[in-house]
Amino acid sequence: CNSVLKSASPNNTALLDKGIVIKLDYYNNEVRKLLVEAWNKTHNAKKIAERFSVNTSTVYRLKKRMRETSSVET
Repeated sequence: CNSVLKSASPNNTALLDKGIVIKLDYYNNEVRKLLVEAWNKTHNAKKIAERFSVNTSTVYRLKKRMRETSSVET
């Protein structure tokens, strides 16, 4: 996905830069990939966590999983 996250809301939706709204169904694999992609672009866990409405530990955990297994899928 080449979209960049612009914002996320408390109702578990996220707005991507191309006007695409996705439902954050508790960290499905696509959302996990977006989190890691955002990390690779910004290296700012706090900003990513705020925009995805997740804890910073989620960002770090997914980054670690990607590094160790080359995948974020469950």
